[in-house]
Amino acid sequence: MIKINLLKLREEKKKETYRNQFIVAGFAIACLLIVIILMHIRISQKISNVRQQIQTAKAEIKKYEAEVGKVEDFKKKREDLQKKVSAIESLEKGRDLPARVLFTLAQSIPYQEGSAVPKKVQITNMSIKGTSIQLKGYALNEESLVFFIKNLEDTEVFNNVVLASTTLVDQKGAKLNEFDISAVIAPAAALEKAAVTDAGGKKQPGSTPK
Repeated sequence: MIKINLLKLREEKKKETYRNQFIVAGFAIACLLIVIILMHIRISQKISNVRQQIQTAKAEIKKYEAEVGKVEDFKKKREDLQKKVSAIESLEKGRDLPARVLFTLAQSIPYQEGSAVPKKVQITNMSIKGTSIQLKGYALNEESLVFFIKNLEDTEVFNNVVLASTTLVDQKGAKLNEFDISAVIAPAAALEKAAVTDAGGKKQPGSTPK
């Protein structure tokens, strides 16, 4: 009679089952590792590409910054040059300002031909600050002072002529009107216009009150 060891067969079968499971599990793990490695390689390539793009972008930014810097430098130099040109033009236009002011003042002083004192107004002090001018002096009488102010107002050189103060004073036995006048000197363009008008033969102020 043949005896079969069933217990041993069961153990062998169980071992075979375990072995197959280990093989399947190992294969699955291997496949998973391959997938992970492939994903890692792909991600690494993407990261490398992104880094390369970043480096390229940074290089382009530096290039553009250099170009922008050149443009800004050019603009600054152009602005500085324009300021210098404007300053030169301003000086050119106003170079004859003092002479023009003095000439107009001289023409505006009332006088009377044949008189022992031909000039009715005497300027003792003149100060110019920017476009503001202040005149101090003496007038023979109120009529002469009023006429002098009117002459100044009639010119194209002075604007906003204002009599700040007037006081009757005694000068060497004579009663004179001490005055303080302020005015604004016209812009260079107006002075050029006045010069053209003078050249055309317009009568200058300064006639004498009778």
